[in-house]
Amino acid sequence: MVELGIREFRERLSEVVNGTEFVVVTSNGKEVGTYIPKRWLRDIGKARKAATAVAKAQAELRERGMDLDREMAALGLTPYGEPLDDE
Repeated sequence: MVELGIREFRERLSEVVNGTEFVVVTSNGKEVGTYIPKRWLRDIGKARKAATAVAKAQAELRERGMDLDREMAALGLTPYGEPLDDE
């Protein structure tokens, strides 16, 4: 996230719209607006679709009687896909 005053936002508009960062626009130190790149919004949409697909696959596997936590542990992973502690 980048914070820019109105004047700097206006001067750097071309750079901002071609960038990938959130920009908070301020006036006298107070937030007056936010610029969110459209490509960032597309990425959020893709992530939501992926999360929905994963949840659906997990539900189908549970319906078939698979213990996902046990299967993940057998792979050395937590239910969230992180490595298990070696303790």
